[in-house]
Amino acid sequence: MDAVSQIKSRLSITDVVSRYVALKKAGRNMKGLCPFHDDHSPSFLVSEEKGLAWCFVCQNGGDIFSFIQKIESVDFPEALNILAEMAGVDLSKASPGKTSADKDKKLRLLSLLESAEEHFRSNYLQHKKVQEKVEERKISQDTIQKFGIGYAKDEFHDLENALLKKGYSRKEMLDSGVVTVSDGKGQEVYDRFRKRIMFPIADHHGSLRGFGGRIFKEGEPKYLNSPESVLYEKSKILYGLNFAVDAIKKKDFCLITEGYFDVIACHNAGIDNTVSVSGVALSESHIKLLHRFTKNIVFAFDADPAGREATKRAIQTAIQAGSNVFVVSIPGGKDPDESLRGDREAFPNALEARTPVMDYLLSALFEGKNPDHISDKRAILDEFLPFLSLFPSDLEQGFYVKKLSDRLKTPEMVVQKELIEWKKKNTHERRIPKAEKLSLSSPVQEAISPFSFLVGYFGAFPDLLPSSEGTLLADLIPENTEKKFYNAMLKEYNTTGALHPKVLLTEFSEEEAKHLELLTLYCEEHGDKLPEDTRKDTVKKVIKNLNKALITREQRILTEALKQTPKCGSEEKEILKKLHDLTRLIARF
Repeated sequence: MDAVSQIKSRLSITDVVSRYVALKKAGRNMKGLCPFHDDHSPSFLVSEEKGLAWCFVCQNGGDIFSFIQKIESVDFPEALNILAEMAGVDLSKASPGKTSADKDKKLRLLSLLESAEEHFRSNYLQHKKVQEKVEERKISQDTIQKFGIGYAKDEFHDLENALLKKGYSRKEMLDSGVVTVSDGKGQEVYDRFRKRIMFPIADHHGSLRGFGGRIFKEGEPKYLNSPESVLYEKSKILYGLNFAVDAIKKKDFCLITEGYFDVIACHNAGIDNTVSVSGVALSESHIKLLHRFTKNIVFAFDADPAGREATKRAIQTAIQAGSNVFVVSIPGGKDPDESLRGDREAFPNALEARTPVMDYLLSALFEGKNPDHISDKRAILDEFLPFLSLFPSDLEQGFYVKKLSDRLKTPEMVVQKELIEWKKKNTHERRIPKAEKLSLSSPVQEAISPFSFLVGYFGAFPDLLPSSEGTLLADLIPENTEKKFYNAMLKEYNTTGALHPKVLLTEFSEEEAKHLELLTLYCEEHGDKLPEDTRKDTVKKVIKNLNKALITREQRILTEALKQTPKCGSEEKEILKKLHDLTRLIARF
């Protein structure tokens, strides 16, 4: 069995999609918010039976391979790697001799990082003082092991020598970022991380991508991270997300902190929907990644000036990406790790009482300022308006204009005018996400035509098919994929007394089969909401209206043909007879 077949046999479409989208039962299918557009009402359908996930609003989705390619922005070979890892399929055994040079290189570097993680972990277990330093933070052994905390010795060639013994080259070590090179003449290679507590950094699938290191005692920089590499794109990876995905989906919010120990301490305390950035500011890519699991983002950054500025930047990024944003005010101005080491109830309580973002900003901007002074009044306005302008809702803007005017002791109309003027000057900077009004592609356009709708209904609800035979004027319908499928269903039913639309699809091309499956999925979504009797009535009404339309079209065609036909001939008589028959037929409907 080839790799694709092995993966398909082990992974269902629900298995794959549920890692990115929170799904709920919707009739015979599952449904969730579409990860491909700004979806506020669940429109992403997942059909276990068909192996398809599809959004009929933005026309995105597909089978497990198409879905991964689109959501991860990767080509087919990379999607194959991701799914193989999910399914536990060894690609080297499943498809020997077919791996590309790039894939081989990535696999080597991933293996190297795993060896480095083992080495750091071994060092940690050998250094009692390092263990005591970590355990001072009241972190359990299970959590320490879960996050793979390690230690890099205060030596220049410790990891380098260990990896050389395992057969890795210095070039591979440089490519992975675990070593660096001196600026001296000899270009000597040496360990990037030394005398540091080590944190393995994985992507949201759990694949190791790099490391973060915190200085053990004194030294600069306090934190050091792996550089960007073929494996590690900092703007797309959030520390701890591999452990947090399920909890984020379950709790429907993600807590974002600043440091590695903040994440670890939160998970240790059961707040397992926590992540942090590593080495970079929060990016739009980070937020888009989180939006696969939730739109609700909660920030718990340090309360010092640097932390507050970081919070403001992160807030702007999150709002621009369409998040619902909240902020935690940590008691005593501590970070989550420090707070949890003191009063273990204080931080969870603060998290529960988290503040909507605009209320937080109002409080933060008024600190240390006197709204009676015109200069402070101006400063508050200048800082608050850019955030306020990010909200597309006039209702939200009006609500906070009122709050701001009250606190500034300034007429509401003056604040509103300031907002309008700011927008005029800065419209080029505004990036408000809106749901795109995409045109419907052919599968849905055809699905809402009467005959395609019927065919989709019969594919979704086979028991309704017999009611069409003898009542639907199928002979008047032009030959196309839907008519071919309809005739195939009728033939099977009349021959066997049963109907298996999915089996019949094997007689169609891949493109035709996908079209028909999407058509059926579209009609399932419509029909599953209706009682059985209503579905039957719907089919009867559609057949009746379709027959009228077919007869009217046929009459028009014959009337045009009659104009071109010689008078009193046999051809004219035949056309007149057909028109007469059609007139009698239409009276039935």
